[in-house]
Amino acid sequence: MISHSSVYTFEDNKTHRFDVFINSIGYEERAAALVRAGRVSADCFISLSFEENEVLSFAENKKVMDRMSALIVTDVSDFFRTKFRSLIFEKYTIASRSLSVGIDVSSMNRTMSALALSTMFACKDYIGEFEILYVPAKFSEPTLTFTPIDQVGAVTPELSGFDSEPALPVALILGLGYEYGTAVGLINQLEPNFTLCLRATGGDEKYAEAVRAANLQFDFNPYNVEITEYELFDVKAAYEHIENIVYSLVTSYRVVLVPMGPKILAALLVLISLKYFGRVAVWRVARPGQAGQVIPEKAYMGAHVRTIDAISEKNTRLLREMLEMGQLS
Repeated sequence: MISHSSVYTFEDNKTHRFDVFINSIGYEERAAALVRAGRVSADCFISLSFEENEVLSFAENKKVMDRMSALIVTDVSDFFRTKFRSLIFEKYTIASRSLSVGIDVSSMNRTMSALALSTMFACKDYIGEFEILYVPAKFSEPTLTFTPIDQVGAVTPELSGFDSEPALPVALILGLGYEYGTAVGLINQLEPNFTLCLRATGGDEKYAEAVRAANLQFDFNPYNVEITEYELFDVKAAYEHIENIVYSLVTSYRVVLVPMGPKILAALLVLISLKYFGRVAVWRVARPGQAGQVIPEKAYMGAHVRTIDAISEKNTRLLREMLEMGQLS
């Protein structure tokens, strides 16, 4: 599914050229970092907007995207379910070729990322390949304060694992991030038969130490928990490592993926859930929190994703129908 991935720096003067580029407008400085730095060129810019939290860098990010004449999307679900396909078809008809699409997932929430990536595969007749871009955050010391979980559930109906066998035991694959005590709280709530925690490596060592502190020094007793690492700056290798794990579990467990931690992990888990469409679920964990500034790192990653043959024709049709209906068929 991921054909190759690369690491770039803002100093490379690399320009990523797309027919359509999708990002989000939020309060993080990194939300528009690629566009602000001139690293992206596109005929059409689409920005998914967090209008409920217009603080910190939101206004400046919106100015950057307004200068690009971006289409500002406030109802993300409605856009991807009812409008995106016709927009892409129109551009495909004019171009008379498969379109190139870029998706910057750096500041997207899990639902935005799931809808954007799912729609790429639903539109694979017009989009043969797309590139995921991710700008990591420069480390800042987190505030390790416990807050209760507001909501746990499928990130979208399409990625709910609707076709998994309910009699099978649950295997939880959980990303580890700054969310203090959330991992052990979720394990305690779900009581899975097996839990695998994913820990990012290759970034700032201070980040690794903060993740360990936020997750109780990885002491998950008395639960059956294992910890594995994935390489943050090698997206293709990270995808293959996690996908191999899911492959080994999916016939014996109901696999639930929970992407906490870096936003690129959320994108990878969505891709894996699409590969095992209907059999593997992606869940989001909602917790109250405060807006905090996120400064972009000097390096960022890109991963090229093939849509052709990644999902069967039957599952592609079902995915498209579910997106258009907004509910299970």
